Amino acid sequence: MNSESSSPAPELYIVPDEAPEKAGGPSAGRVLFSDDDETNRTLLKIAMEMEGFEVVTTENGREGLDVLRNEGRAAFDVLLVDLMMPEVDGVTMIREARKSLGYSNPIIVYSGVDREETIQKAIDAGADRILNKPVGLADLVSELKQIMKASAAAR
Repeated sequence: MNSESSSPAPELYIVPDEAPEKAGGPSAGRVLFSDDDETNRTLLKIAMEMEGFEVVTTENGREGLDVLRNEGRAAFDVLLVDLMMPEVDGVTMIREARKSLGYSNPIIVYSGVDREETIQKAIDAGADRILNKPVGLADLVSELKQIMKASAAAR
């Protein structure tokens, strides 16, 4: 009898470049991250938190807008939004955040969508930057820091 053993799937570890901020230390900024992919939400939340960001995640645009309504438009330094989500898509979330809720801080699209028409709709709705998946974690964190710094300087 030939028995085959299957080895467990390798575990994924995220190692920060530097030690994370101490609990209660200064935050690099507050991010609302809306993405229907649970793996993306989990991994990116961990990576951003290791860099000192405070991160709130939602799994669709409706939930993202609810959080923004409940916490207030100034509660988040940046919105990180996937375009293809159930219930309320990213373009609608961006448009509603800008027009209905008066959100004026940066909005970054983080999506695998590369159709020019969809990207243009996101920009027209009020997106400030477009990052196409996959984006390296270091590149994403760098982009967040740059856009937040530019936004703070403009105020």
